[in-house]
Parts: sequence; structure tokens; C-alpha cells
Amino acid sequence: FFFGMTGKHDADWPEVTGMSGGGEYAAHSLSQQACMRLLHAHVRAALRPHQDSRTRCVLADYGAADGLATRQLIEEAVEAGLQQRLDVVLQDLPGNDWQAAARILSPLGTLDAPSPGQSAPVSVLQMSTESGHGDVALRLFAAPGTFHVQVLPDGSVDLAVSGTALHWLSNGAALPRPGVPVVFHPHVDPTVRAAWDAHAARDWKAILVARAAELRPGGKLIAVLPTLTPDGCSTYSALFDVMDQMLRRAESAGRLKVGAREAFAVPASSRSHAAIREGFAQVPSLELEVLEQHVVASPYYDEAEAGTKAGRAAFARRYVASVYAWAGPMLQGLAVGEQRDADVFRTEMEGAIAARMEECKQDYIVSVLVAVKKVGQSHSN
Repeated sequence: FFFGMTGKHDADWPEVTGMSGGGEYAAHSLSQQACMRLLHAHVRAALRPHQDSRTRCVLADYGAADGLATRQLIEEAVEAGLQQRLDVVLQDLPGNDWQAAARILSPLGTLDAPSPGQSAPVSVLQMSTESGHGDVALRLFAAPGTFHVQVLPDGSVDLAVSGTALHWLSNGAALPRPGVPVVFHPHVDPTVRAAWDAHAARDWKAILVARAAELRPGGKLIAVLPTLTPDGCSTYSALFDVMDQMLRRAESAGRLKVGAREAFAVPASSRSHAAIREGFAQVPSLELEVLEQHVVASPYYDEAEAGTKAGRAAFARRYVASVYAWAGPMLQGLAVGEQRDADVFRTEMEGAIAARMEECKQDYIVSVLVAVKKVGQSHSN
């Protein structure tokens, strides 16, 4: 098995416009939901001081996708009696499936879904920062845009949360391609890796500057994101090996667009703790309070299935469905011909994952971070 190290550039950056729509992401994002639950205790603790406040508390979820994890977070706050005068803002890309989010959140309230492609200016949500608004306990807002820049007004947010989203990168069309699906693989050319690390560092600082501007003094940033272990291990190690082999076979068989494999790379970065801390060092208005790494067990893994071919196949179908919930649109865009080519990708991936089932048992490596906007700090840096 060969890992490519081409270092080629291509303007065809694999654009992320949102997770899979039509409820598919909600149905097949159990790992992401499990990661979001790592934040629940921190969020409850951050909400308690606002319980008796006469001012509305604003919680913003960055990279909320179809809102299922946001709904679970709110429902737990409601059960804990922490929902009084709470405004919840869902941020995601303009191409997100906002209709699905509105549908999933409908038991809690009305989310006015933006028009397709609509991007809201920062000032649109100024109303949610005002106090009062009667006795409405919970209100929902949509904020289409990118979390790499400020999307909400200065000093408007009490609690900024994010679940497995902040690893996605801004446009990197000028970056050299690693020749494999992810740049943080150890066999990538060091100069290519350095270029991506520099881009990821700029993105990380921009994300922190934007959240620092949006947070009120004393407000909290609480997030979970994929990270590297001290020895360089990352989320989905076996999966990305499988994906690379699959794409190489498809290329040899002429089922990929010319140059598509070498140009393709998942536009994401698993950062090290050192890189995360360095970002905070450049934004002194934010104080990092918690940074802890977790290995999340796969919710699709069932030990009883590992001993039979049928059981392994059943696991692989569930696991690959979860991968396609975020990677499906990117993979399908590489194929030539009809939809059957993408179907072959999925079938091949299921077979390879079934063979490597044990490697997928605990393959989701994330870190939880909690930071506070320092009192007396009104600027982002």
C-alpha cells in the first residue's frame, strides 16, 4: 500500500456546503452526538448563573448542522430547569439543510429557516441581545454564515458552543495537495503538512478572535473538536487508509475524474493541544480553563457481531452510513459516470471496514475545551 506525496495544487478545493440533508445527518451522526454530550455538564454549569437573571441568556451553537445535537442540549437544559429566557442561535453554512433543522427543533419552538444560500449580516440578530421580551422561555434563531468570521454582534453571546465542527477549514484552494485523503497522515510530505498547519493556525486564530468579539465578558466558549494525540494518532485512522485505497482502485479503473484523486483532500485539520494553546496565546481576551482529550467508543460497534461475517457486514453498513453523512457529497463529486459509481464507492468501503472492524472500535479522538472571556475585556485580542 502506497501513500502519495505529490504536493500538487488544484483550484478544485473540496467545498463543504453543509452535512448531508434530508435528515440523513441526524440519523447517522451518533459519534458526533456522543461527543456533544461531553459538553453537557460544562454547559449546565455555565447556564446556572443565568437562571434567575432578568436578561435573556444567549447560547450560540457553531456548526449546528440539522440541529439534533442542539435540540438534545436544550432538552437537557430544560430538564435541569435552566431554560428560562433562553435565546438559542444556530450557526451553519448558508447551504446547510435549514429546513431539516427547523423540523427537528419544531417540538421546542419555531426556527425561521433562511432561504437557500442566504447569509445573514451580523446585525440581523441584534434583537436577540435585548432584555425582556415578555415571558417567552425559549426562542430560536438561524445565523447562516461561516464561523471563521464574526457572525453575531459584539458582546451579544453568553455561551458559545460547538460540537465536532471547528476542525473544518476555510477555503484552501492555494494549498498543495497531500496526495492522500487527510493531510495529517504521517507519510505526507513535511512541506505540504507545514503549509496546511499554517493555514489551520490562521483559521484557529480567526475563530477565536471572532468568538472573543461575540462573547460578553464572563461568557464561555465550550467546544469539542477532533485532535491529535501526543504521538500523532487521529480520528478515523483506519477509515482514511480505506478511503485512500478505494480511490486508488477507482482511479485505476477509470471511475474517477482525471486528476481527482491527487487533488482530493478532506478540508479539515486535527489540531494538537500545542496548536490549540498557541491560538489562545494570540487572543489574550480568552482564557483557556479546560483542555482534555477523550477517545470516544464507536456507538456502531457491537462485540457480538465481530465473530460472524453477517455481523461484521451489519456493523460496516452502520459505520459507513455515518461516514457518508458528512463525506458522501465530497466522494460522489469525484466520480465520472452515473450514480452507480458512487454506489460502488460505498460498497467497497463497507467491505473494507468490515475487514478492519476492530480498528474502528475506538477511533474517534476529540478534545473538550472551555474558555472564558475575561471580565474587563471588550476587544477580541
